[in-house]
Amino acid sequence: MALVKAIAGTRKPFVVVLMNGRPLTIEELATIAPAILVTWRPGTMGGPAVADVLFGDVNPNWKQPGKPQPFPDARQQYTARYIDSPNEPLYSFGFGLGYTTFQFSNLRSNATCLQAADSIKVSVDVKNTGKREGDEVVQLYVRDVAASVARPLRHLQVFKKIHLAVGEKKQVDFVLGKKELGFLDINWHWTVEAGRFMVYVGNSSDTTLSLNFTVSNTYTEIPKVPLSHQ
Repeated sequence: MALVKAIAGTRKPFVVVLMNGRPLTIEELATIAPAILVTWRPGTMGGPAVADVLFGDVNPNWKQPGKPQPFPDARQQYTARYIDSPNEPLYSFGFGLGYTTFQFSNLRSNATCLQAADSIKVSVDVKNTGKREGDEVVQLYVRDVAASVARPLRHLQVFKKIHLAVGEKKQVDFVLGKKELGFLDINWHWTVEAGRFMVYVGNSSDTTLSLNFTVSNTYTEIPKVPLSHQ
């Protein structure tokens, strides 16, 4: 940090490149550095790849993938609530910047109520509002507002990468059905429960662009082969 602070003191533009094998605490660094490039372990060709990004030959569109391991036997190194620091991550899941900017608008669906066995189409307009062409990852998150078992507040269900020229706008469509709206219930049956669902669309998990719809009935799919015998 002493070196970063010294460089920042020169008041000249600079970029911090992190080559790390695990997530790091960079809260102080983020308040000092104009830009941070996280490469993880880029391999033998990491140098040329980093150079292409720093010199602007490549417009990056990488997204933040980090989250705790979901495996039951993983080491539990994460606590649910901290009492001496914020619970929110410094950068949200799916976050990532490039050399252009994008605007999301006009989120809409073709229905406000559907049956559990049906599907719903969700659309959003995405516009390149920057000065360079580039790619963006359009992310759709679903929340089952009142399920019979605990469900994520925002569950990434589908995403699409699109390319936009400067000033170009595209409509991006998603179709949500039993696969995206359901979950395994306590009997290990795939279930879509009646109730209200929230949909969030944007370029990271903290997007505020949302809509809601209602599923009018419950659908349960019983496995043809008992899971214990598979």
